[in-house]
Amino acid sequence: YIRSNNVPAYFHTLVGVTLFKCGNQFDSVDPLYSALMFNAAKHMGKAIIIDPNNDNLHFNLYYLNKTTRYTNEALKNLNTAIAINGEQPEYYMCRAEIYFDKKSWKNAEHDFTKVISSGRLATYLIYLKRAIARHHLKDYKGACNDYRIAYDNCIDEEKEIIEGWVNEYCR
Repeated sequence: YIRSNNVPAYFHTLVGVTLFKCGNQFDSVDPLYSALMFNAAKHMGKAIIIDPNNDNLHFNLYYLNKTTRYTNEALKNLNTAIAINGEQPEYYMCRAEIYFDKKSWKNAEHDFTKVISSGRLATYLIYLKRAIARHHLKDYKGACNDYRIAYDNCIDEEKEIIEGWVNEYCR
């Protein structure tokens, strides 16, 4: 996750990632966890100030904010990363997950579609989550198509669950 041609930005990112990894060794209620994560965010923010057009730096800060449950800040970081480089399906996947968790079905469906269209990360879980989003949007035909694709590509342990949804919703 460390990519920058700017040496000071690289340094701050390296320090931020190191502090983040150290912080993950502690329970989130531990004061040391908070201190390490705060300083990790501070260094990652400095890297962004130095190299603001580096989408990867914004993605690093997204990951830290997501991990520390600052979902709105994480979403802002992803939006910035996508504005800089809209060709990364990973960014859309992460943003789709946030939208999905927030029950922002239209946004989730849009971003899952971008991921699927990229051809790089189209796993059965993405089709399944897009099916759920489409179901909430009352796009039953699209949802059923996605449920079937998810079923055809899922692991055996999941087949029974997805088959139940297909049978219930896609008659």
